[in-house]
Amino acid sequence: MDHIIMRRRALSIFLNGRKFLFLPEDRYVTKISRSKSFTYLIVDGNDFIFIIHEAQDDSSLANERNIVTMDPESELLKIVSGDKVYSMHDRVNSLKTDFLDPSPVFRKPFDDEIPLIREGFERMVRSFNDSLDMISIGKSEREIRAEIDYRLIRNGFDDFVFSTVVSSGIRSSVPLSRTGERVIEKGDVIIVDMSALYKGYEISISRVLFTEINDDLKKIWDFYNGVFEISSRNFYQGKRCGEIDSIAREYLGSGGYSYPHYTGYPAAGFSSPYIFPESNDYLERNSVFIFSPGIYVKGRYGFRVKRAILIGDHGFTIMDE
Repeated sequence: MDHIIMRRRALSIFLNGRKFLFLPEDRYVTKISRSKSFTYLIVDGNDFIFIIHEAQDDSSLANERNIVTMDPESELLKIVSGDKVYSMHDRVNSLKTDFLDPSPVFRKPFDDEIPLIREGFERMVRSFNDSLDMISIGKSEREIRAEIDYRLIRNGFDDFVFSTVVSSGIRSSVPLSRTGERVIEKGDVIIVDMSALYKGYEISISRVLFTEINDDLKKIWDFYNGVFEISSRNFYQGKRCGEIDSIAREYLGSGGYSYPHYTGYPAAGFSSPYIFPESNDYLERNSVFIFSPGIYVKGRYGFRVKRAILIGDHGFTIMDE
């Protein structure tokens, strides 16, 4: 069975007869629809009603049974008139809805989705590797971003989850930085952070590059890589994510380093697991997540490598190698 149909059926069972409304920008939409060209998507039992503006047209909706064109009087209100509608939003335009969190349906991928997710990470790694010859001293961060984005699109990515980040030199020491106009110089550390949609799945990796490396920098880099070695010993089914967070932070803390963001978060647009101090999420079979602690040396440089992890029957695999 098509994985989108499987996810729709799971969602219908979860809703238990309740109507539910999605907007195109909702994070789970790509798991249940091949298009984001609708204005509203109403889930009603096993039916999916796409409501679109007249100007919208998308061939990927051609096989959908229920497509309604919105008229000036608002076809949406006609369809749901007298019925209770739930949403991830407490108010959609003039329609009042009750909040409902559908994330349990999107906790982890089905077995059939794993090859697609793997393919997405393989293509992102390929896109980055194909860009390496274009990353050099004298190029601006913005120029490098354009080269990477071009290759992502050529390799089949549909859209960007966030703008590709190229952060160099002192700017790499700022957690979760953004691309600027800075020109790459000798001695710079460069962080490249990519996140884009591949066949509906949010694929994200980051890499660290060196224009040159000395003994002190290599020592810190080797220490940083140890956090994955230590933490990954706990990447198995049943492990509580809050404990993994503690292991990572304690290890980096032993070297005098800390970071102000999550240690890990769900990969491919799923809702679990999150790895942070108070997390009560547990790793389970088919959990997919990004492991991404960081080191930031104020005023000098920073390291943050995202590793994409899949939990299997026996241990884990790295999807972005």
